[in-house]
Amino acid sequence: MQLIQNPQKLGILATLLTITTFSAFQQAQSSFLIERLSFNRHRAPKVAPKQAPLTQHLLEDTHPLLNSAFTYNLTWLQNQIVNATDDYVPLTAPRIHASIKLDKENYRPRDVVFVEVLAFNALNKTPTALAVLPANDVRNQYYNLNVEIFDSSANRVFAQAVQANLSTAVTSFKLPANISAGVYTVRASNSFVANVATSFTVQTYPKDSLVVSTQLTQASYNPGDTVSGIVRVTNTNGQAFNATPTLQFNVTYGNSSSNTTNITLSSSRADAVFSFVVPRTLNTSFATITYTVRSGSNVHVYQQPVNINNAELLVVDAFSATGYLVNNVPNVVYFQAWQTAQRQDTLDFSNAVLRQSVRLNATATGTVTSVVAQVSSVARGRGSFVFTPVVNQTALTLELTINGQIVRRSIAFGVPFNQTSNTAEVAFRILNNNRVLNNNEDLQLQFLSNAAVNSSDDYVVQIKLKEQVVFQDQLSFNTSSVRNYTVLARLFPLINGGVLSVNLFRLTPAFEQFYKSKPTIIVTVVNTTTNGTRANTTNTTTNASAANTTNTTKVNTTTTNSTNATNSTKPTANATNTTNTTKPTTNTTNTTNTTKPANGTNSTSNTTTNTTTTTTTNVTTIIYNPPDVSTPAQVVTWLEPKGELIFYKRPNEQFRLNITLDRSAYAAGDQVTYSIQVLNATTGRVVTTDSYVTVTAVDVLGYQRPGVDLGLPAPLATRLHLSQEIAGFDNERLNSLQGLNGALSGNDTKYIDLLFGLQSWRVGLFDVRSLIQLSNVITGLSTSDRQAVQGLYNYIVQRVVVQTPATNTTTNTSTGNLTNGTNSTNTTSNTTRPTTNTTNTTTNTTRPTTNTTSNTTNSTTNTTRPVNTTNGTSNGTTNSTVTPTVTPIVVRSGEQGNVADPTDYMTGTIAARNWSHPLRANFNTASVEDLTATVLFQSAFLVRAGVATGRFFLNDRLTNYVLTVDAFNANGTTGSGSVQFGTVQNFAVSADAPAFMVNGDSLKLPVNITNLGTTVLSVRLTETSSNGTTFRVNSVPAISVPAGQTVRTFVTATALRTSPGAVLTFVATATLTAAGSTRVLTATTTRSVVIGEPIGVRRSQLRGSLIGSNARPASNSSNLSNVNLQLNLTNELNQSSSQYSFTVYPNILSLVEASGNALAQSPKANFEQVASSLYPAFLRLQLLRSQVQTADSQVLVIQLTQEVQGLLEQLLTYRIPTGSNSRFDGQDISNEAMTAFALQYLFDLQNITRIDSGILSQLSGYLVARKNNRGGFMQSFSNPLATSVPEVTLNAYIVNALAAVNANITAELNAVKAFVDAQISQNRVDSYILAQLAQALFRARRNTEALVYADALVKLQAADGSVFSNQDTTLSAFLSNGTELTLETTSIAIQVWSNNQAKYITQINNAANYLLTNINDGLIGGAQSTTLALKALNLFFANSNFPTINGNGNLTLTINDLPVQTVRLVSGSTDTIRFDASAFIANNSRLFAAGQSLNINVAVSGFNLTTGQARDFRAIFSVAHRFILNGTYSPPAPLNLTSDFQVTIVNSRVIGSDNSTGRAFTIAASFQNVFPAGSSQSGQLNIVLHPPSCLVLDEAATNVLASQGVINSYQIIPSTGQVVLFVNSMLPGQSKTVNTPFVQRFAGSCLARDNFIYQAYGDFEIYSSTRLA
Repeated sequence: MQLIQNPQKLGILATLLTITTFSAFQQAQSSFLIERLSFNRHRAPKVAPKQAPLTQHLLEDTHPLLNSAFTYNLTWLQNQIVNATDDYVPLTAPRIHASIKLDKENYRPRDVVFVEVLAFNALNKTPTALAVLPANDVRNQYYNLNVEIFDSSANRVFAQAVQANLSTAVTSFKLPANISAGVYTVRASNSFVANVATSFTVQTYPKDSLVVSTQLTQASYNPGDTVSGIVRVTNTNGQAFNATPTLQFNVTYGNSSSNTTNITLSSSRADAVFSFVVPRTLNTSFATITYTVRSGSNVHVYQQPVNINNAELLVVDAFSATGYLVNNVPNVVYFQAWQTAQRQDTLDFSNAVLRQSVRLNATATGTVTSVVAQVSSVARGRGSFVFTPVVNQTALTLELTINGQIVRRSIAFGVPFNQTSNTAEVAFRILNNNRVLNNNEDLQLQFLSNAAVNSSDDYVVQIKLKEQVVFQDQLSFNTSSVRNYTVLARLFPLINGGVLSVNLFRLTPAFEQFYKSKPTIIVTVVNTTTNGTRANTTNTTTNASAANTTNTTKVNTTTTNSTNATNSTKPTANATNTTNTTKPTTNTTNTTNTTKPANGTNSTSNTTTNTTTTTTTNVTTIIYNPPDVSTPAQVVTWLEPKGELIFYKRPNEQFRLNITLDRSAYAAGDQVTYSIQVLNATTGRVVTTDSYVTVTAVDVLGYQRPGVDLGLPAPLATRLHLSQEIAGFDNERLNSLQGLNGALSGNDTKYIDLLFGLQSWRVGLFDVRSLIQLSNVITGLSTSDRQAVQGLYNYIVQRVVVQTPATNTTTNTSTGNLTNGTNSTNTTSNTTRPTTNTTNTTTNTTRPTTNTTSNTTNSTTNTTRPVNTTNGTSNGTTNSTVTPTVTPIVVRSGEQGNVADPTDYMTGTIAARNWSHPLRANFNTASVEDLTATVLFQSAFLVRAGVATGRFFLNDRLTNYVLTVDAFNANGTTGSGSVQFGTVQNFAVSADAPAFMVNGDSLKLPVNITNLGTTVLSVRLTETSSNGTTFRVNSVPAISVPAGQTVRTFVTATALRTSPGAVLTFVATATLTAAGSTRVLTATTTRSVVIGEPIGVRRSQLRGSLIGSNARPASNSSNLSNVNLQLNLTNELNQSSSQYSFTVYPNILSLVEASGNALAQSPKANFEQVASSLYPAFLRLQLLRSQVQTADSQVLVIQLTQEVQGLLEQLLTYRIPTGSNSRFDGQDISNEAMTAFALQYLFDLQNITRIDSGILSQLSGYLVARKNNRGGFMQSFSNPLATSVPEVTLNAYIVNALAAVNANITAELNAVKAFVDAQISQNRVDSYILAQLAQALFRARRNTEALVYADALVKLQAADGSVFSNQDTTLSAFLSNGTELTLETTSIAIQVWSNNQAKYITQINNAANYLLTNINDGLIGGAQSTTLALKALNLFFANSNFPTINGNGNLTLTINDLPVQTVRLVSGSTDTIRFDASAFIANNSRLFAAGQSLNINVAVSGFNLTTGQARDFRAIFSVAHRFILNGTYSPPAPLNLTSDFQVTIVNSRVIGSDNSTGRAFTIAASFQNVFPAGSSQSGQLNIVLHPPSCLVLDEAATNVLASQGVINSYQIIPSTGQVVLFVNSMLPGQSKTVNTPFVQRFAGSCLARDNFIYQAYGDFEIYSSTRLA
């Protein structure tokens, strides 16, 4: 790589010379030439070449001796650095970049581990050793690599010397059958190539007859927490235990353990709840639970890790982006959080507070602390932040909240590698996105200086490829300034890409003093005239022995362009030759005679020039050359480091691999034929030059999981460019970090900047100081750090010892088995480094040897390494004890429990470089024996003309495979690709059907029949599930399916009656005759379909009441053992659409469970609706905990605890940071209203699950910051069309929420109170605001005032128990109106009155009864009203202390005095009771006709209280009748300003036709705003479309509608066939049309249904039949 200067500093001639040299280098296309260039590359000689200086100063007053502005010769400076470091980092050997690729990352016993070590030139990324070298070729020593494998206890289990060929060294290792499970490390190195490593995991097959599975309540725990969970023991064969096993457990924490605890397992499921308390003082971050299970005579032991959030062990490493901090300017800081100081397990966190403490002045003791930022990790504990350090800063503290614990850690910044300071006066950053540049992209830098900068100081910016400078320039900075700086891409070319560094140095006074001392100065003054022609002769004699010479020649000539005979003398150490340089000028005839003695001190040059003159010019030229130096101590003092950043430059060219297979699907045991085209990624054309390809095909069954990486090796380009540039690359699993592959291919680079920023350990590694002192520094590093440093150099860096004879290198390799490592073999190799001969000096360079002996006894590794000295070689021995990392065995899942080992089909000799799986002997499809995972491994085989093909056989099972391909050529161009494919049954059937059909729909369902056999099959297809009751399915004639093909046929299915769970089962049968035997082939596929009625105007009738026993009549004020409810059926009833439910909820818990199921199916368009739908899960957990715990409920509590944690995390993803606070997006309501809802919601959850108090503080902080100083709060909207609720409504809602968290809202609370007082005086009370005020006053502990407004609520309670407003325009903070608003207000009133239950008991009972009357299969109105009602009813039942069913008896349902069903009441039962009235309704249809009245009675009889019970139980009885109105219904005049709502299917006439399958259709919904009468408000509108069942929503196109703001979002409800469009608020009278895209998926007859639009939080809805256009 050539050094390229800034041409603005060097002049045209220097630029031409540089570009010419670089071009010649890049044109070396031959792999042999490239390798020789690498192999024979030497450092610059000690004597810099004599050449005319390139820096010319035209004015004498700019001479450096006059201390004026001066531009340094940076090429000269770089030569001095090279000279000074040449003996310290000798590179007479090639710089080899080695990385390891395995065929996969997870193995089983008796698998074969295929190992490929890639060997590339570390600088220009070109392959090495493309051809086999002769045995006596000295280069063999560089390409003969030692490959070793170690187990998790550092025992070596494999070692082999492998010769690299085609740039790869390939070997394989057969895992023994008795190998231990764990993590194994693969290493490759030799005496010249730095150690590289990767790892793989061995998973063993469980053989136990038992499986122990557990479920903990949390992912991690704090010291002092109680760890609880479920432990379950099952038989691997699935059978029940004859006798329940016994189980014990104990817990270990590092070196301590707990007492053994016995657990009693339930007899039915063999499970139980266990718990233990984590000690408050620990020195570890995890505990290990050991389970001992005894079943009969068998004893099984299992272990499980438990993560402990030990705040005392938490470590946060922080790194300044450049390695240096700069005061008073923004600094980018990267951090890595670890669970412990061992830095093994990362810690992710969010919303930590970064605080900065600053002294008031330099002498003051007081400090002021400010919040710098909120900080969150991005991935794996990593993240970044920006802060501005100041001179008097005392501390930078990161404050994290982990599982409720507040942890504070000081942020300390270390000193960069081998430097003395971590501060600077200039900060800089790379402006290119994520520090990733295209190959022809300019580098954009920005420098920020502070007041400490001296504008007269000179700086040097360098771009380096490792230690080689590829660009440099001289800069200066003004005080406290910002300077943008661009480096053109052509000035730092790197054809094959790679990681570079940009460095900033200050040129020190020591450098300036040396540079300007004792200079060689030549001053030439030329006077030119325009008259005549004259011959001029110049004779120059050079005396090379003078150390410093100043020659001044004055020549008077008559010429146009003069020729100057210049003698350049550079003093050097022990110089014996002198070079005389004559530079001819353009347009000049020159005759030059040069005499150059071979060995002498004098030379003579005669030059004659004949020229005709035309002009007169007076020129004064000063040429200045500083003396050369070879003293390293001086050079070290010249450059003062000021920072370093690394960045990535993409390759100029890449391959794109086109991988094709001969089939889309295969049967087990099939032969796969693949074809690979190597394409130029830019042109898309197949390359014509030779390339080399590595191909692997791996069975990934057992490793492929949803959302889990396949665990396959990183692509070639990623490994080649990053594996030794990023610390711990192979453990990063870079494929799982999004964007790192994209960094190489041009896609997203989200994490690359973060990953580069964490490489602080390498800052300054290639500075001259580090290069000179490297060997001394390395000896003081840890083994891992030493390996990382040497890996970055791609070289075994040691101090070279001069004039030491070549020696033999003996490597003792101990190869042991997996258990004790006792078998060993010794391998001896002689390695001699070639010597380097210079003029008059011979230097014999011998690399010190490295002898490593690994002893496995007591897990102790004895490591012998050379100790560097300046005058010889001495060997020192260091004994280091390696403590093996304990990897706890995870409790086994039983997925592969008690299975026999598969037959081993990878026996005998394995051709490591060219393995292709054969078809096993006696293969047949009926048996699954061969489970070989790697079915293809071919390393670096030659591909000519860009096309390669190959074949291999698959194993026996139905599975998925991934075929991966890496390619490279001699120039270093690379590319990677992969393709996934799978095996399927030889004979298979699959079908497609819609999730929902309308009664009467008749669809043609596609059925695919696949025959992967070798003969034609005649297939019969039948449907077996519907039996002609739910579907009528036409018969299909026999189908001929050719061998190796899939045939599609169509079956017509007609829906006959409504059914929530109709099933279609298609069975394909065929007869196969082969070899004289006949076999019947059978394949089955099943589809579930909901059959519903055509949708019309929906209505519902709800009734409800408490019901209970009357065993103690004296203790009850009313008899609830016999309850009558009346239901009058409208004359407009469509009787066939009626759906009745008669339900008894024994307690509030059963109602909560029903509510959770119902809300899960409800539309969810914003955070409130999502949160409300999840609230029953939280409340259910609270209720379960409050009950008397049984074995079953204990297990359920554990399961729910873990579930709600996941739900909470889901909810918190909606939070939006705003400075130090956070909020929630309001969408159609104000952000303030939604944030207040979230605050109150999370506040309520504090009693159920752990809520970070910091989150509550952030939410309340946001709301407090929104005060308007008028006793209220400002409103803001994310939707510009959203309309605000009345200000006082919002104020009351926010005040109530803030009162719950004790915020300072006195002024705002009093303002709401004043408003309500005014309303009361006018007898026009908004009950919603009144209820919010009363609850806020109780929360603020202003009870006397609160009672006044609680009394006011009593006056607004209606006879049915509801609390209403006597204001028509009342709205909630969510724009609720109608029944929804009444339900919300009544629920809040119950909570208010419950503060004084004795006083308001009657009102509470009546209000609760109103809520019970409105239960609709768990729903009580909409999502928010259901949530508020559940809170109120939970409070009502808790205060009433109603027992659940506490005796035995009967519960009978009668309708119009006719018995329907009697169920048995069992003491302690909490299961919901659902009466089955379907047969009764069918047999008594006249009772349920339109216009009839139903007298519904439910009675408790024969009830006897359980012994010890003194109170009667109370349960909830609920009746719901849902129906559709018939055609006689005439809708009333709309209550709003418009009823315009139309739904039209465009081109409907062709829907369902055969040739329309796959065609796009549009359903257009046109509507105007919907809002209550007399109000200018608008809320969220929900459009419910019922598309014909042959259409499916085009989700990709609908997502575009959402992204464009046409709709807010959408939801598909398969059980009803509905598509719900959520539309943002609209202005009054505004019209809108939404064209929703659909695609025909099925042909046939599909009925159009009615649609409706409704207000999300109100009663109003409009129906529209579907118009066909």
